[in-house]
Amino acid sequence: MSLIRELNRNELFAIMIGILAVSVALIRDFGVIGVLFVIISFLLHELGHRQSARINGCIGRFILDPFGLLLTLISSVLPVKFLAPGYVGVFCVNPSSLTYRAQLEINSAGIAINLLLASTSLVLALVLRINELFIFSLINSWLAFFNLIPVGPLDGAKIFSLNKKLWASAFIASLIMLVNTML
Repeated sequence: MSLIRELNRNELFAIMIGILAVSVALIRDFGVIGVLFVIISFLLHELGHRQSARINGCIGRFILDPFGLLLTLISSVLPVKFLAPGYVGVFCVNPSSLTYRAQLEINSAGIAINLLLASTSLVLALVLRINELFIFSLINSWLAFFNLIPVGPLDGAKIFSLNKKLWASAFIASLIMLVNTML
């Protein structure tokens, strides 16, 4: 049995390994606060997919991806960071549970959470004048924007294939949030 398969037996342990990999990749360039913000944002994004799968009658759990984990660790020495130590795998015991609507909800959940966190923290940053909240908003805006790129395993590819109007709306919202947090 492979090491990754063994690590994936316990979801909490798999999540902890993913968090450790992200921390190693970012600590030198982002510091403790930046790493904490990314971990919170990444974790809530993935847990959003997981919970949405469960609400829709499926099983969702975080799974370490060997290639993504390796890329995450390698990016610790690169100027550009690639953070994808794992993903939420969705398994439906009853295939009829995975309706069109359920697929949209599951695939959009992480991005919706990032956009909600980005907009809420931006408003709070403006009202309370707390600079760290601008950083948190920027991180969540970036995660939403990046994940909406319609390629490969990213959420954007799945949403784009299911509903181009929803994808376009979410992409524009993420772009607006990203621009507003950078101003």
